[in-house]
Amino acid sequence: MDVRVRLANEDLWAKFHANTTEMVVTKTGRCLITDELSFLLAHSSFFRKMFPKLEYIIEGLDPKLAYFLALQIEQVDDNRYKFSGGEWSPAGRGECGTVSKSVTHHDTIMPGAHWMRQPVNFERVKITNNFSDMSPSHVSSIYSNAISLLLWRIFLQSMHKYIPVLSIFETPSLPSASTKQVARIRIPETEFIAVTAYQNTTITQLKIEHNPFAKGFRDGGERKRSTPEDCSATPSPKRVYSPHQHPYAALFDKPMPVVATSAPQLAMPPLWPAFCPPYWSPYTYMLNPFLARFGAAPK
Repeated sequence: MDVRVRLANEDLWAKFHANTTEMVVTKTGRCLITDELSFLLAHSSFFRKMFPKLEYIIEGLDPKLAYFLALQIEQVDDNRYKFSGGEWSPAGRGECGTVSKSVTHHDTIMPGAHWMRQPVNFERVKITNNFSDMSPSHVSSIYSNAISLLLWRIFLQSMHKYIPVLSIFETPSLPSASTKQVARIRIPETEFIAVTAYQNTTITQLKIEHNPFAKGFRDGGERKRSTPEDCSATPSPKRVYSPHQHPYAALFDKPMPVVATSAPQLAMPPLWPAFCPPYWSPYTYMLNPFLARFGAAPK
């Protein structure tokens, strides 16, 4: 099978690559939040989205077979980099490269025709240099699973060079069959260096010109970050939800089901319908933490 993949925004990536692309990763402090749902919503801004976006045009798949896509961000080499004299150069041995977490595309398993119909983007993938921010000591395990699925976060070391790797897998029609990888794509123009603040003013200017969300730079400085003083010492009262307004609605693209009840504040149906893949896949247990939790088997 001749699978072909190219960037939908390859001209934009080429501009950044010519000046050594930089991606900001953040390690933000936390305010004490007692309400776990508020915790989920508040922490979504602690991870940076990548720009330029990773948008791929895929050709050569069988339109009728089912596939899923996975993205990894791999460390290019063992070097640590520094920016000096207007350019990037190796500055000794860096941190040992950790195995990158593979994140699946949010469309999960779809026919080849779906993946080839339009550019496929991984805009939900976010990067961070704070490996422990979502440890079990901060949130309960059920919320940790939800966060992992919703944020698609990937841990990176600052001042190291990385490259995104796209993998395409053909899924079996029967549960007994094995998943087959049909393509593994590394596009050199997508290499970047993870930084905590932009080093090259040319990259900063390119971000301002092309990123519609770079408002903080256009206004003369980065958006004000929250500080411990900004956090109220008194926890905010918990919201009371109407049975017509699902409390997790802000976290999902699709409307969530509601449960009719005489106590609106208790109308909190389970999260599992949002995580169920369209049909069986080898990633079923990863996509649906409730299956592993309650011992249900895929049908």
